[in-house]
Amino acid sequence: MPYLEDIIELYDDPAHPERDWCVYQKVMGYYERLLEAPHEVHDLPPITIVGGVLKDGAHRLSTLNLLGYTIGKEWLDIPIKVHLSELTLHQ
Repeated sequence: MPYLEDIIELYDDPAHPERDWCVYQKVMGYYERLLEAPHEVHDLPPITIVGGVLKDGAHRLSTLNLLGYTIGKEWLDIPIKVHLSELTLHQ
């Protein structure tokens, strides 16, 4: 899963020079939003998996992982919307 360890590392080091990384900033935006309004987790766009590959949602999953790391493991048990589809080739 992309970003998970990177986000935790950046979060743990307030002086880290890459805290302005756009991915970290996006995750922190979701993080702050969910800290203030945890119920909004159900309003987030779904995670998209196509043919077993994550296509959209890495920022949101990284946010939930960070919440689990900082607030409590219960964030890792929250049901989220996921769109699954099989990979099909059109000829």
